[in-house]
Amino acid sequence: MSSNLGAAPATTLSPDAVLIPGSGSAPDSAHSLGATSGGGAAPSGAPNGDEQPADNETDVASIWDGSLEEGRRQITTLITKTKRFHGSDQAPSVVAELDRRARSVRAFLFYLEHTATISPTVKEKIHAALNLFKTGDNRTAHVPRGIIDKAVELFDRFEDENWGEDEPDEPEDDTSLAVAATPAAPAAAPARPGIVTNTVETRLPPRNHPIWGINGIMHGVTRYVKKNGGIGYTLDSRYAKRPFDVFGHNGLVPGYWWPTQLVTLFHGAHGHQVRGISGSKDHGAYSIVISGRSIYGDMDEDTGDEVWYSADNSRKNTSRNSLPADSNGSQSLRISLATGSPVRVLRSAGHGAGAAHHWAPSVGYRYDGLYTVVRVRQATNDNGGLYAQFLLRRVQGQPGPGLAVLRQTIPNNQQKADFGRINAGY
Repeated sequence: MSSNLGAAPATTLSPDAVLIPGSGSAPDSAHSLGATSGGGAAPSGAPNGDEQPADNETDVASIWDGSLEEGRRQITTLITKTKRFHGSDQAPSVVAELDRRARSVRAFLFYLEHTATISPTVKEKIHAALNLFKTGDNRTAHVPRGIIDKAVELFDRFEDENWGEDEPDEPEDDTSLAVAATPAAPAAAPARPGIVTNTVETRLPPRNHPIWGINGIMHGVTRYVKKNGGIGYTLDSRYAKRPFDVFGHNGLVPGYWWPTQLVTLFHGAHGHQVRGISGSKDHGAYSIVISGRSIYGDMDEDTGDEVWYSADNSRKNTSRNSLPADSNGSQSLRISLATGSPVRVLRSAGHGAGAAHHWAPSVGYRYDGLYTVVRVRQATNDNGGLYAQFLLRRVQGQPGPGLAVLRQTIPNNQQKADFGRINAGY
């Protein structure tokens, strides 16, 4: 198997590319908010061996590097500034400021859509900021149209998916890639004095890079230097990620493998960067991640074809008489129990000390196929508190080799070698 087995078929150029004007194939104006990063046919992410020319070596993107509260303030400041300066003779410095603020807000909205975890403490403020665009507040009339449309789209998703209702009690993503900045890190563009935009500028991966390019294991993700000197990872805004909210294989095959949970999100295997369950409390669960080193490792039971999967907050509960309140994820598993809709199961190596469990891959994330939720039971944790466990059973007759073969062969030697090259950057 090739090292890019986990690459989902046919990724496309994204209309949400947050590129810097004048960098490579970026649009000429920061207000060209619906433009893609370049012309020609959209590159394919399929593992077909075709490589795109390295024509984007100068593509530079604005990456959000602030907090959710700072993002909210950027939105309100942009609204105020565009209203104040509309219709006046705009000096070049004013035009430059508006462009930079628009780009900053666009970067924040991209972050909000794809990788942010909305906490209950800030959700109302974010909701209120997006609502300014939804209600057609006359203060937003002069904000670039692309920002308005994206903000309204996110407001609607905020409502439908109930963002910020709960928080994960354990991050699932592998944090082993979080390293300090080194000379090999992508070069950030020089900071510009004056306006605080809470963004950093970074060079995007060349399309033919063996690790970060279209046929590489990190395709769809970019690496950047944070303002504090650390290394961050986010989705590459040039490419449209595959939607995750689909029941079934979603174009994937058991045995596909990815290096990080963020890459699984890009390929539509899973729907969250940190949560272990992605789903809808109204429609059911689409996927779960079983971590090889989970805090639930002594509570979950994984025999391969059957898994007892503990609900969120299972370890925290101290009540002997009542279960913890269901998170959105736990509610989605209850819906899947009622409907019988299949759930994608990914197993990860996890992070932290100790040995990984028997079925976990040695590194990264492996797609192990579809399971159905067939039962829920109550159990007792070490605190004496009750918690719920869901029994998931693997669907028979799926494509690809069986679990025993996947465990022995995925990740393969090339995939493990490529995983070891991620921190070298591009």
